[in-house]
Amino acid sequence: MGKTNVRISRKITVLKICIMWLSSQVARMKRMWKTYGRIVILAILFTTAYSKKHDEDTATANSKSGSSTENTTDYRLSGDVVPLEYFIHLKPNISLTNSTFTGTVEIPAIVKKTTSEIVLHAEAIEIDNVSVFCMNKRTGASTKLNVLNVTKIEQYQFLNIRIQSPIARGTHIRIEISYNGPIYDNVSLGLFKSAYKVKNETRYMLATHVAPTIARMVFPCFDEPSFKAIFHLSVDVPQNYNAISNMPVKRITNKRTFEFERTPPMSTYLFALVVSEFQSLSNNNGSHVFKAWSNPDRVDQLSYPLSVLTKAIEFFETHLKVPYALPKLDIVAIPDYIAVAMENWGLCHYRESWMLYDPEVTSITRKRIIRNAVTHELSHQWFGNLVTPQRWDVLWLSEAFGAYFESHAYEDALAPWNLDGQFVVNEMQPSFEGDAKLSTPSVVRPVYSSDEIIAIFDEVVYTKGASLVRMLEKVLGQEMFYGALRRYLVNNKFSSGTPEKMHCAIEEELRYNNYKLGTTAAELLNSWTLQPGFPVVDVYFTGDVATLKQKRFLIKSTENTTEESTWVIPINWATKSHPDFSDTTKINWLTKNQTTIRINNASKDWVVINIQRTGYYRVNYDVKMWKRIIKALKSTDYQTIHEINRASVIDDLFNLARVGAVEYDLVLSGTQYLAQETNFIPWQAALKGFNYLKKRLTGHPEIYNQFKSHVLSLIVPIYQKLGFDDIKGESLLDAHLRELILQWSCTLDSNKCVNESLNRFQKLQQNSSYRVPPNQQSIVYCMAVKHGSSRNWDYLWQKFEKSNSGAEQLTILSALACSENSTDLERFLLKAIDPNSGIRKHDVDNVFEYIIEASTIGVQAAMDFIGNHYTELQEYITDESSAFIALDKIAGYLPTEDLVKKFDNFIQNNEEKLVNIIEEVQGFLENSVYELNWYKKYAPKISKSLTNIQSS
Repeated sequence: MGKTNVRISRKITVLKICIMWLSSQVARMKRMWKTYGRIVILAILFTTAYSKKHDEDTATANSKSGSSTENTTDYRLSGDVVPLEYFIHLKPNISLTNSTFTGTVEIPAIVKKTTSEIVLHAEAIEIDNVSVFCMNKRTGASTKLNVLNVTKIEQYQFLNIRIQSPIARGTHIRIEISYNGPIYDNVSLGLFKSAYKVKNETRYMLATHVAPTIARMVFPCFDEPSFKAIFHLSVDVPQNYNAISNMPVKRITNKRTFEFERTPPMSTYLFALVVSEFQSLSNNNGSHVFKAWSNPDRVDQLSYPLSVLTKAIEFFETHLKVPYALPKLDIVAIPDYIAVAMENWGLCHYRESWMLYDPEVTSITRKRIIRNAVTHELSHQWFGNLVTPQRWDVLWLSEAFGAYFESHAYEDALAPWNLDGQFVVNEMQPSFEGDAKLSTPSVVRPVYSSDEIIAIFDEVVYTKGASLVRMLEKVLGQEMFYGALRRYLVNNKFSSGTPEKMHCAIEEELRYNNYKLGTTAAELLNSWTLQPGFPVVDVYFTGDVATLKQKRFLIKSTENTTEESTWVIPINWATKSHPDFSDTTKINWLTKNQTTIRINNASKDWVVINIQRTGYYRVNYDVKMWKRIIKALKSTDYQTIHEINRASVIDDLFNLARVGAVEYDLVLSGTQYLAQETNFIPWQAALKGFNYLKKRLTGHPEIYNQFKSHVLSLIVPIYQKLGFDDIKGESLLDAHLRELILQWSCTLDSNKCVNESLNRFQKLQQNSSYRVPPNQQSIVYCMAVKHGSSRNWDYLWQKFEKSNSGAEQLTILSALACSENSTDLERFLLKAIDPNSGIRKHDVDNVFEYIIEASTIGVQAAMDFIGNHYTELQEYITDESSAFIALDKIAGYLPTEDLVKKFDNFIQNNEEKLVNIIEEVQGFLENSVYELNWYKKYAPKISKSLTNIQSS
């Protein structure tokens, strides 16, 4: 394999590993991309990309900046030459195999520093010819310059054009390059081809995916976000095909050349093109044209995403008071697309199952995911596209806002969702998990190479970043929050953004409102973005005086740090005497290790600190206060405490107990209040906490049965209240809660739930006109496979093959994994790597994940399959990333000593196959051993607590 292919292989492998982790976090809409090519060296990739997401013991790592392959600015362009425009012409040649394209690009540019070298990016394309002209701006005349040589610098993906004589500063030049390159097949990278079926006939479409550093694989360019330029695109399109790009079509020639209007100044990573026979639905709001596109067989699934698009744009224009900058916006559902979505300016791409909505088969959970996915990318039309992070180091200025707004845009139109509460339990609280590791990097850290740039698209930037944006909104209040964002966008539109510019916008808004924040925007945000991790605030009460101490929270009791980190922490509170949870802007600041605050009636009241989880931190009270709070939750007035704080109390208790900071007696006593809880938000938090215990206690029958009895005793009242079926006119949150409760009831073997599910499935088989309601499909199908014969498995597989909905297919794939028949699981995995099975390549990792999470039988089946079919899996996926991801997942589901030993034996028996990833897999084993030791330490305490509760 040549150096170029090895480098591209590395790049794409990091992309794949990141996207599969991110895709597994259901509510997190992230954009990472497919991998291809055999892995030669993965150590660099996994230390830069994956250590951020996995609990490896890297205490010696540089926790301030995260790991880095090469901390050098050599990867960055000098800025000696700056592009002004791109005139791009593409001519794709679509064939069944080995499709290619030819292209030309003309780049008017200005020389900022006298130089005899023009350096730009180009990768995986063959350069046919290069010419450079000196332009006379007054007369329009051009003089061809003598090009001495053109060389590629593979390490940096540079194209170096050497000119005979230096070009003076201030000179306008034009660079002309003709080239050719590959159209990638089933790989969402560069210019790629994707197959789909219309009435059983296979058709092909072309699309681009060029973020973050892949535009250089479609056309030579200055491929860094700060080099904004105007784009002019034309593309030759086959007969019967249509082309869409960032801007509207200007004209179509007789030779089927589509010419597009010029763009505003934009970064290269936002360039987009789709060539297809897709069909669309449209909506015109008077000033803009909005369209949603899909495979012609799925046009009937476009209405909902189009309505989300329309409402979201209206929300952003209304709240930001900055109009959408382009004349049109298209969203496209792409059949084979490893990324969840991509925010290309004026032309957003989505994976089909994350955009298309069929009300007959799509659950309420999936509907919310689709809504969030569409909204996330639309927010980037302002944060990322209109104002672009100047460097990838400060990616949070784009992605943190995208992740925030996906859960907060047009909440007034969807109030029943309780979007802010859902953000806390689905995004913010899970973010604590990854951010509580010693190896976790900071939000802002230097990145240089393509691998490092790709790897920064992680949970820290997205979900922690979004939580910090939310903290800003809670501290400032909505009016000043949107005022500050408006200033940031207006001051920097069509240009680049930096944290300093964001700080200035906030300070301007504070001055305009004559508002004293108590700290500066820079002090506040820098304390959270420039250092890793987050704090726990320990609170001790002496009468009405609270002593608050901050320290970094780490999830592994074996990890510690001598570094004394301090954050600028917003402290607010509510009490029994003054239970106001609505105003989050009344702030005291904890800016050092320790401080004291007087709180009226704290000597006798319950006190809840961090109302509505304003700040990104945990709270640990003294035992006396914990007991007061738990007593309040168990009372009939429990709803006096805000639902987000009820969720936060439970979440903090579970995680503090996990590291030994509180006793499990306290945690399990606190969960007893759930027997009267009817709100989705606290239930979601509680069941996430219980899920960790479930993973650790599974495989130990005595304590697991105690655990099941406890959880089921809490679930029974809400199960009885909600019932099995949807109720017409009920709130979306009640439907959401029912789906969650049924999932847990059936999984914990509630006879009533299991039998009801089996009855529904039997009715489905016997009555062709009967449909299982979308919100019950997941659990009904799963129980039928788990408790039924292989015939039920076969029935669902046939249903998968006939389905025209990506969302329904995912539901069925998840259910098929519920089988506890190892033969059925093996054939399922064989189908996953069969190109003719109908399972998309981007869903192979989902199949492994579903199987591993379903049961310990599934864990063993996945382990056996990887050992027996490693080569076939590697050849089908074209790299080792799927095995890597599956083995990491397996390591998290090994609750018994026997399974840990089997995993150890698996590694030893397959050491030769795993040679490229052996170091990382050994790290997975170490994590499994740590979790096993955790069980040995805490299981007796949990068992004793459960015994006391059940005997009381």
